[in-house]
Amino acid sequence: MRRSFDVLAALLGLVLLSPILILIAAAILIEGHGPVFYQARRVGLHGRIFRLYKFRTMVPDADKMGAGITSADDKRITRIGHLLRHYKLDELPQLLNIIKGDMNLVGPRPEDPRYIRLYTEPQYEIFSVRPGITSPASLYYRNESKMLCGNNWEDVYITQVMPAKLSIDLEYFRQNTFTTDFGIVIKTVVEVFHLHPDRNSLTVASMIITMLLPVETGAQNRVLPLEHQLATRLGPRLYSPDTRVHTSIQPYDLSDFSDADSYDALFFEGGRAYRHPMPGDSSASLFTRKLFNEHLYDAREADYTLAIDVLPDAHLGRDVKERYQVWSNTRDFLFEGSIGNTFSFRSEYFESQSRFPSYIDSFIGTNFVVPGQGYKRAYGSTAHDYGYATGHISYAPSKYFNFQFGHGKNFIGDGYRSMLLSDGAFDYPYLKISTKFWKLKYVNLWAQFQDVGRTKHEFDRAFTKKFGVFHYLDINITDRLALGLFEAIIWRNSDSLGYRGFDLNYLNPIIFFNPIEFSLGSPDNSLIGVNFRYRIFSHSAVYAQLMLDELSAMEYVKNRGYWANKYGIQFGVKTFSLFGIPELSLQTEFNMASPYTYSHFDPVTNYGHYNQSLAHPLGANFYESVSIAQYALDRFEFRAQFNTARYGSDPPDENFGGNIFKPYTTRMQDYGNYTGQGRSSHVYYADARVGYVFNPLTNLRLELGAAWRRQTTEASKDESMVLMLGVRGSFRNIYYDF
Repeated sequence: MRRSFDVLAALLGLVLLSPILILIAAAILIEGHGPVFYQARRVGLHGRIFRLYKFRTMVPDADKMGAGITSADDKRITRIGHLLRHYKLDELPQLLNIIKGDMNLVGPRPEDPRYIRLYTEPQYEIFSVRPGITSPASLYYRNESKMLCGNNWEDVYITQVMPAKLSIDLEYFRQNTFTTDFGIVIKTVVEVFHLHPDRNSLTVASMIITMLLPVETGAQNRVLPLEHQLATRLGPRLYSPDTRVHTSIQPYDLSDFSDADSYDALFFEGGRAYRHPMPGDSSASLFTRKLFNEHLYDAREADYTLAIDVLPDAHLGRDVKERYQVWSNTRDFLFEGSIGNTFSFRSEYFESQSRFPSYIDSFIGTNFVVPGQGYKRAYGSTAHDYGYATGHISYAPSKYFNFQFGHGKNFIGDGYRSMLLSDGAFDYPYLKISTKFWKLKYVNLWAQFQDVGRTKHEFDRAFTKKFGVFHYLDINITDRLALGLFEAIIWRNSDSLGYRGFDLNYLNPIIFFNPIEFSLGSPDNSLIGVNFRYRIFSHSAVYAQLMLDELSAMEYVKNRGYWANKYGIQFGVKTFSLFGIPELSLQTEFNMASPYTYSHFDPVTNYGHYNQSLAHPLGANFYESVSIAQYALDRFEFRAQFNTARYGSDPPDENFGGNIFKPYTTRMQDYGNYTGQGRSSHVYYADARVGYVFNPLTNLRLELGAAWRRQTTEASKDESMVLMLGVRGSFRNIYYDF
C-alpha cells in the first residue's frame, strides 16, 4: 500500500505543481546556457546506480569542477540555484524517480557513489531501504550546506555530517510505519515553507496556493468532443468578432464560451427545434425525453454530474459499382461527468465489425489498421473486427490553467484538415497543459505514439514506441486576427545506443525546441509551423497554415527542386451565414505538401502514428481541394462534400516522397523534385447526406447518404459508388475521404 500511495502522490504532485515546474524551467533557461535538468548518479536500493533528477542549480559541468556535495558559498551555484535550493524546489523532479521506482517519498537521501566506499559495513544496511525525497536526517540537517564552509568543508561532511545522517536514518527505518512516514512528509512541507517566516516565504506560499488550489470561477471545467459537425453548429459563436475564442485549438473546452448557459446548452446550438421537447419537461414522457433531449442515465446535483449512454452506430449499404454489400455495426458505451467546477472526465468504448468499400479494404490490407480506429482482426472472410477506447480527465484549478491526461486525439487549426496536427490517426496517450491569459493561449502536449510496422503483427511482441512533444502558442492579436506558432519533436523510445525512454530535455515548456535538439546532437525529427486566422465578416473567416519540415532558403530561391525543401501549406475560407441564411455554412480549402515532408531518415521517427499521418491523410507529395456545404432545418441536417486531389505514388522499390513511412535516404534524386512526382494519381470524392437528429446531446441521428470515389492513374481507373442508410450515435471524426 505504501508504494501505491507514493506513486499516486507523485502523479498528483506532478499535475498540481506543473505551473511551478514551468516557471522554474523558464527561469533557468532565461538565466543562462545549459539544460533545465541535471541528472546525478546516485546509489539506490541494493546498491543499484540510478539517475537522480533535479533542476539544474549549478553551472554546466559543475560535477567535473569539484566535489559531489556543495557548501553554502560554492561558486558553482547559480543565482536562481540559490533560491531553488533555499526552498528545496530543485528536488521536485524527483517525483519522476518515484514513478520510475528509483525512490519513495520517505527514505534515506541517496548518496553520491564516490562517498559510498567510505561506509563501514554496518552502514551498508541503509541500502536495504529505497531512497527517498525526504527523511528524518534530511530534516535535521536541512541547513547542511551552511555547515559546510571553510577550506576543509568536504572533510567535515565525511567525518561528521555523513556518519550522523546515516545513524539517524538507520535508527528510523528499522522501525518506521506508514503513519510515521506520513508525519515526515508533513514536517518536510512545514519546514520547507517556514524556514524564514518573512515576506518572501509568505509570497512564495501565497503564489503556490493561488495557482494550484481550486478557485471558484463560476464555470464548469468540461471538454467538448472533437467533431466537425458539432464545431459547425458552434461556428457562428466561434467565429463572431465579439468572441475571443482561440479557434485553432481543439477540442474546445467550456471556458472558451464565456457566455454559454451550460455545457449541455452548446450541443443544442444551430437548430431551432432541438429544444422541443425541453429537457426535464414533465409533460413529455420518459421515452420522449430520453430519445430527443436527455442522456440514457443523467444525474445532476449541486456538486457533480454523471451521464451514461449506450449508443448504436450502424449502417447498411451497397456499392453499386462493385456490386456487393457494405455495412458497419458499432456499439458505443459513454461515461462522462464532472465533480465540482474544476474536475471532469469522459470515457468511451467502441466495438465494431465492418465490411468496407474496396479502396478502404485495400488501405487496411496494406497498413493493417482501420483508418483512425486501430488494429484490425479478420471477421469472416470479407469483414473486419476492431475496437478501441478513448477518454480523458481534466483538471482546471483556475481560469488560467487546464491539465488534461487522456487517450485520444488533438487538432491544431481552423480547417477541415490540418497540416500541423490532425485527428486522422489512431488515439494515443497524452498529457496536455493549457495556459490562458490576456490574449494568449499556450498548449504543451506530450504524447506517446506507436509504429505498427509494414508487416503483419505478431502478438507476442509489442509495437515500436516513440514519443512526441508539441508546443503551440496562439495569440489573438485583434478581435479578428489570430496568429499561432507551432513546433514538434518526434523521437524513438530506443535507438542504437539502447533504451532511451522519455527524454527529460523535452520537458522544456518554452518555445523553441530546436536549440535544445541541436545542443544534444539529436537525431530527432523536428518540425515548426504557423497558423493564421482572420475574421473577415461576421461569422466568416479566412485561415492558413505553413508547416516547415526542412528548408534551405538558398536552394528555395534557386528553385532547383531540392529534396530537403519540405513544407506543407493550407489556406481556406469558411462562413456560417451564407447569403444571410443562419443555418447555411460553406467551407472550402486547399492543401499541399511537397515530396518527403513529414518523413525522416529513421523510418520510425516519421510524423506518423499507427501507420497513419499525424497531419494530412495523404501523407506528402500531393495537392488537394476540399469543399463542404451544410444546412440545418429544424432537426434535419444536410451535408455535401467534394474533394479532388492529385498526388504521386511510388512504383515498387522506389521512393518519390509521398509515403512518409519510408526513410528519405531512399529518395530517387536530390534535385529536380516536384509535388506530384512519381506515378501520377487523381482522386475525386463526393459525399452527400441527409440526417434527422433525434438527440443533439449524443448526436443520435437517422442518416441517408451516398458516397462516390474515382481514382485514376496512367494505367488504371477504380470507381466506387456506395448508398447507405443507418443510425448513428456519438461524436467522432472518421475520415474515409482519401
